[in-house]
Amino acid sequence: MTERVTPIEQKTRIRGDHNTAGAIITYVNPGDKIEIETEAFRATAELKMDGKVYQQIGDVWGEVVTINGLAPIVQPAWIALTNMGQVICQELPDEPELPVTSEYIIYHDKMGNERKFIPENL
Repeated sequence: MTERVTPIEQKTRIRGDHNTAGAIITYVNPGDKIEIETEAFRATAELKMDGKVYQQIGDVWGEVVTINGLAPIVQPAWIALTNMGQVICQELPDEPELPVTSEYIIYHDKMGNERKFIPENL
């Protein structure tokens, strides 16, 4: 299963690892639809290198499945959901399901052609 998120800020980074030391793969912006695995990575330890903190306990990262419907070029790809105590992405609501109908109107023109139309309000 997956869920969908969108970044809060412009130029949010997609990285090759689930911390800010991971290489930047690409950037995404608010409104972009990022599909992530439901099982998120939750940091249980602080990650420090040369005195710089790259991950705090409690940081949450999602593994990216698609970006606007397309698979990322480099995998694995990760996006921060919360990083250094700051919320980076927000969940997107489920898209409404389109009704499935088999009711339609058949139109025959003067040339004998047949076309089917699905009425908008059934």
